[in-house]
Amino acid sequence: VINATKTFKQLGYSFEDARDDMAQSSIVLANVGDMSAEDSANALVSTLKGFRLEAEDTTRVVDVLNETGNKFAITTGQLAEGLRVGSASLALAGNDLEQASALITTGTEVLRNPDQVANGLKTISMRLRGVADENGELVPQLDKLVKTLADVDISDKQTGDLRSTYDILNDLGKKWDSLDNKQQALLSEKIAG
Repeated sequence: VINATKTFKQLGYSFEDARDDMAQSSIVLANVGDMSAEDSANALVSTLKGFRLEAEDTTRVVDVLNETGNKFAITTGQLAEGLRVGSASLALAGNDLEQASALITTGTEVLRNPDQVANGLKTISMRLRGVADENGELVPQLDKLVKTLADVDISDKQTGDLRSTYDILNDLGKKWDSLDNKQQALLSEKIAG
């Protein structure tokens, strides 16, 4: 508890937050996630900072990690590692903690490697959000391609903003089996590289 408190305090959190919320949650995560206190503290800090959460959200993060680890074919430690690697990029792509956890869980259940899944999701989210021309304007080709092949919008029709990676991939997943092999290959290449 002392080491966890020291770690959080060194990262700029108040002594009270570090001691009361964060250190206790870190120890709980270390126990339920079968990980070291240092690894759990690092995972919590990365996740909190990545999603711009406050110290009082530490229990929420631990609850998401623990519940997911109990219900799906991913360990709490694997999900914590995936969020440590991918939280900042996934948050920038409009995903919240629960959406990012769902994406990492789904991929890790198949690939069994949370680092690869998180890095792949970072690439996908950047490709979905980073299709811009030399003027920084969103190039409509990817949006048009996804709309034409799968009838899925990358941009929100009302606001014009890009939708979250979770929402886009969720909608694509619902249409995936109705696409032929060539359409699936083309979308995979354009979206995932």
